[in-house]
Amino acid sequence: MRIVNGEIVLDTASLQVDRHADAARNAGALEDVVENTLTRKINQSTYGKRSKTESWDEEMTDLFYRGLRIFGTDFMMISKLFPGRSRRQIKLKFNNEERRDPLRIKDTLLGPRESIDINTYSQMTNTVYDDPKVIQQQLDEERKQMEEQHAKEKEAQEALLRNPDGAAEGAGQNGDMPAKVKRPSRRQAMKAMAGGTEEVLGTIDDVP
Repeated sequence: MRIVNGEIVLDTASLQVDRHADAARNAGALEDVVENTLTRKINQSTYGKRSKTESWDEEMTDLFYRGLRIFGTDFMMISKLFPGRSRRQIKLKFNNEERRDPLRIKDTLLGPRESIDINTYSQMTNTVYDDPKVIQQQLDEERKQMEEQHAKEKEAQEALLRNPDGAAEGAGQNGDMPAKVKRPSRRQAMKAMAGGTEEVLGTIDDVP
């Protein structure tokens, strides 16, 4: 607000903000740096998308060794205990610990294993997993369907071996195996092509 001729009026200039001027005031004195292709150093990480991960503290290292006692060298399963870390990072951690403290790595891998249930693993990984009984039931149903399908295919093959000419009555009625149609001989085919009005004495294959 401004006072003009003893009256309070709105300053219209204050309704607009010059962001460039504000940025220049906040930035202060800047140093001009001239870069060119000879002085600028570029490597494979310049335009990479790799994100920096947090370092391993003592608590996380103890959890890593616990993962070794539970899963051995299954780094994929161990990585589930550390959200945001991949299998490759767990592998690198194993290599670093193997160089730094090989005795502890050896004792952990050769020592007694620690067993956990699915509920404990779900709490450690903050992930909800399906009930193993339900999964096993689904696998049993799929295996039963596959066995029934194989039994039908085997029965159809045995029926074909018993009747290779496909002359059995009712073959193909249930949709298991279509009836086999006997192919006509060459002489019958040529007679059919002639319309049945001419007699075919032979074919060119019969000439010695």
